Amino acid sequence: MIMAEKPLCAGYEKDAIGVPSIGRCSAIVCEDHAGSLLPALRRREKYLSGEWYFE
Repeated sequence: MIMAEKPLCAGYEKDAIGVPSIGRCSAIVCEDHAGSLLPALRRREKYLSGEWYFE
C-alpha cells in the first residue's frame, strides 16, 4: 500500500491547512501563511470572495 504524503506549505516545511487561490494562481499554505479567513473554515468547506477562492 502506498501512503500519500501530507502536503507541506509552499513557504515553509510545515503541514498545510488549505489552498487560497486567485485566478489561476494558488498555493498550499500553513497556518502562518493562511491569513485569518482560511483557518476559520471547517474541514472541506469552501469560500468564494470576489476573485479569491479558499478551500
